[in-house]
Amino acid sequence: MGSMGGDRGAGIYLASLLFSGAAALWLVFCSYAGTVHYGPEHVAKDWGVAMDGYALMAEELVGDWVALWIRIAVLVDFTATNRHGAPARAACVVFGCAVFAVACGMLVPAGGRFDTLFVVATAQALLLVLVYTALALWALKLMASAPRKQPFWRWVVFPAAAVVPGLALYGTFVPFPGFPERYGLFAGFAALGLVAAWLAVLRMRGG
Repeated sequence: MGSMGGDRGAGIYLASLLFSGAAALWLVFCSYAGTVHYGPEHVAKDWGVAMDGYALMAEELVGDWVALWIRIAVLVDFTATNRHGAPARAACVVFGCAVFAVACGMLVPAGGRFDTLFVVATAQALLLVLVYTALALWALKLMASAPRKQPFWRWVVFPAAAVVPGLALYGTFVPFPGFPERYGLFAGFAALGLVAAWLAVLRMRGG
């Protein structure tokens, strides 16, 4: 949405802030709904072993049709684009990874899904924090290139946006996760290595 406006620079800033705030409110609401549905004493275990907990909750409370639309939304979320052209190959890669992750999750035995949840969550946390840290630092770099054109609030919001994920990144490693969460960190670093290798190959081809 931010890239489609007239002032793309300001639009991206505003869209990022609005999306982060809306996502935070939605996360709180969904966590509350899941806790009420599964019960405070069973939410960690029952919700943790469910591969699609929200779809199952919707299926029980509303109907099969809602659960179907939730599952479809998860799979087709990769199709988002804009008038400037989203990279089709990247979208296909994201979709392929999502299908692969779902297929792997279905192969995990029921007794190991609870531990698998923590491994995947650790890898996801590492990658998300690194992405948000990189975005915040890049925003500061853009602001520093034209400091006189920046309003005061940006010098408050964006440094804080760089510090918060940095603290989260520190908490990811200190103390170092034990078994089995540490495998999530290894998986996250493996994913970063794969992306770095892919970028290197693309640059070599482009050169």
